[in-house]
Amino acid sequence: MLDPHGVTVLKDGRMVVVNNKKNSCLLLQPDGSLIREIGKGHLQNAHFVSVDESRDVMFVTDYKQHKVLAFDLDGNLKFDFGQEGENDGEFQKPQSVTLDPAGNIIVGNAGDGRVQVFGPDGTFKRKLGTVQGGCASGVALTPDGYVAVACWHGHCIELYRYM
Repeated sequence: MLDPHGVTVLKDGRMVVVNNKKNSCLLLQPDGSLIREIGKGHLQNAHFVSVDESRDVMFVTDYKQHKVLAFDLDGNLKFDFGQEGENDGEFQKPQSVTLDPAGNIIVGNAGDGRVQVFGPDGTFKRKLGTVQGGCASGVALTPDGYVAVACWHGHCIELYRYM
């Protein structure tokens, strides 16, 4: 595998790994054997992935296209959302992605540090904030209702009240 980026592990032990050099994601068995390649021909610079197992949908950030793309685990493109820009619902190099228990999609921009929340269908809901240094390189939901954001340029972790 060349240049793996994001990874997520499903409840049954299968893994989805972003293969940045091949512009795709690999769905793997727990032993690492390939089930299928997902996103080939749709992704240009994939970075991170998060899976909503209840809906059988994975969300992949595409840094170059300034979008988030949604695929089912069979490899079919379901929808995408976003475009390059500085307004609510737009992206500047989306990098990090995670999901909340309701299926909302939380995305961090590497280009300008904004952290935004989208509904399960990709509709903009709200902006959480903008990190120091302008690069939200990782996002995770904490058990106590915060979104933890890794700030690559700011050399810190910022917490945003979420729930």
